[in-house]
Amino acid sequence: MSEQETPEEFRTRARAWVEKNLPPIEGHASAGLAIDDDEELRQVARSRELQKKIFDGGFAGIRYPKEYGGQGLPREYQVAWHEATAGYQVPTAFSVTHGIIGPTLVDFGTEEQKAQHIPAMLDGRELWVQFLSEPSGGSDLAGLLTRADRDGDMFRLNGSKIWSTGAHFCDYTMVLARTNMDVPKHAGLSMFMMPVRSPGVTVTPIKLVTGGSHFCQEFFDDVQLSPDQLIGPENDGWRITSKLLNHERNMIGGNSLNDHAVGGEEGEDDSIGELAALAKAVGRNDDSYTGS
Repeated sequence: MSEQETPEEFRTRARAWVEKNLPPIEGHASAGLAIDDDEELRQVARSRELQKKIFDGGFAGIRYPKEYGGQGLPREYQVAWHEATAGYQVPTAFSVTHGIIGPTLVDFGTEEQKAQHIPAMLDGRELWVQFLSEPSGGSDLAGLLTRADRDGDMFRLNGSKIWSTGAHFCDYTMVLARTNMDVPKHAGLSMFMMPVRSPGVTVTPIKLVTGGSHFCQEFFDDVQLSPDQLIGPENDGWRITSKLLNHERNMIGGNSLNDHAVGGEEGEDDSIGELAALAKAVGRNDDSYTGS
């Protein structure tokens, strides 16, 4: 790309590439959650293929730093990309990975963590999920019970998380756990990264009345974590989680680093509406997050 390329020139170049390389949307294609489990897995596999193609074409991670495989461009180029891809299939499975997890890793990850994982997120090799909510926690996220206890030079993770979207097909996760029981609850939390299929992790899809299994519960039994799996400093997890949740709000509001969903605009991710409907169906639509 020329250094002098304007957003309009970028849009024209992107549209020409899209017309040659991405399949058009046929009929009504919802960006929401698939009803059938097999169809969901097909969508995920297709998203990985499309993301790799976009990466190879030089259009992935438009607002991500160049040193980690992105384009390092301002938001107006991302808007131009949205316009260029209108009417064409895009990799919607990466919304959380690119809109929430990736930006949090850019904010708090070590150089080694960013160099290893951000390019893999952008080229379709790694899908990520967040392990935050717990069966007994409700809206009191800081009151979580999952623990990561010191065991020599390592940590032992024990506990459970729930309502994790797509955990059964994701590769990595950020998991929030308690690492200090002797301080106020907000002060004793740490954020870790780990492969979803680590020894001691059991992922159980939750069968919904719709027939799909989009949400999962996870169980941790003496999962071994090393200090280099910490995201940010030990016991600084609340600050990191607060920023992660801010990235989540930005994604829903259409101002995230995710290139393929624009909340609140044409092309909005229909899964937001489906999640709201689910919350109403289980009587939790009035349950607000307080951070207490």
